[in-house]
Amino acid sequence: LAAPFSDDLFADPKSCCESKLNWLLTEFCEADSLGDNCYCGTGKWYRGDTAGSDVCVRDCDESCGGSTCGGIIEHSHVVLHDSAEACCTSEYEWMETELCATRSTKTPIEKYWPDKTNSKCVNDSETPAEDFSVSLFDTVEACCTAGIPWLSEAACMATTDEDAAAATPRGSGKYYIDWIHERCVMDDGSDGIVAEAWDDLFDDVTACCDSIPWIEREDCVVM
Repeated sequence: LAAPFSDDLFADPKSCCESKLNWLLTEFCEADSLGDNCYCGTGKWYRGDTAGSDVCVRDCDESCGGSTCGGIIEHSHVVLHDSAEACCTSEYEWMETELCATRSTKTPIEKYWPDKTNSKCVNDSETPAEDFSVSLFDTVEACCTAGIPWLSEAACMATTDEDAAAATPRGSGKYYIDWIHERCVMDDGSDGIVAEAWDDLFDDVTACCDSIPWIEREDCVVM
């Protein structure tokens, strides 16, 4: 006999859930109706506020789905997304999507972000950014150029993370004018000698010295 709560009969729990219990997430309702103790959520992604997370989390229990789980969703009003990227794009549009997704999946990423306070670029895999709206760059050079524009690339490289700086030449090898001493100096990064962003660079010392013709050639170059 049908239960006193309803005279409607359904061929399967899913049909019943969709028709009569639509405030519940269909997958959860179906598993709960069948007494499925092995149900571990849909594995999809949702906004992490209710789970105490600043980024997206998965619809699953940590005991069966791992550290990216935020808990099993029971109600259908919670929006679920197929991927962390989709969740981040929709739910956290003010964040840098790649950074949000990386934090959501808890996967280290070998990219760089600009530390504007200290005028340097930082490897996110070594020092994770706390500001999720910050831009990410594939290389230190790109980060310095776009993220720290008030310094020359060489000056930014000289102050960036030691490992990154050691892996990339710090100077351009060109020449610029030291206007304080009225001399041409090679932008080679040695001893902290680097051109600033506003300095004109010359391919060779002759072109540089030609720009300060009142200085004798033998006094023009600082070697």
